[in-house]
Amino acid sequence: MSLRNRHRCAFSLLELSLALVIVAMLTVVTMTLCVKAWNHGRDAAVARHVTAVRHALCVHVLETRGVVPASAEELRPILGGAPGRDPLTWSGSRGSGRIVFDREGGLALADHRGKRPVERDSRGRSYATY
Repeated sequence: MSLRNRHRCAFSLLELSLALVIVAMLTVVTMTLCVKAWNHGRDAAVARHVTAVRHALCVHVLETRGVVPASAEELRPILGGAPGRDPLTWSGSRGSGRIVFDREGGLALADHRGKRPVERDSRGRSYATY
């Protein structure tokens, strides 16, 4: 085998670098999409959880013949929840806090201090509108 034939059997440094750049770009795109899907999933879970709390509120009002609970704490027995998890907390992609009643008697998402969050979810919607 001559020196010339042996030299043609290997990849050049430029070809290896180009392959590495392509793999890195594909990795970045894949990771970005995975993070975006993860955030959408967390926000969808918050929306489903708020729907469950609203349903528990309706059940409570029906069972007590129209008596609206004074606070969201009264909904704990109806909500139940997983052991070790507070059913009145929420955690989205860009914020977390507690579920509270607003002044109009509806449910609102508040931060841990009890104020409405100004953070928006991964789709640009305010958590307060859930």
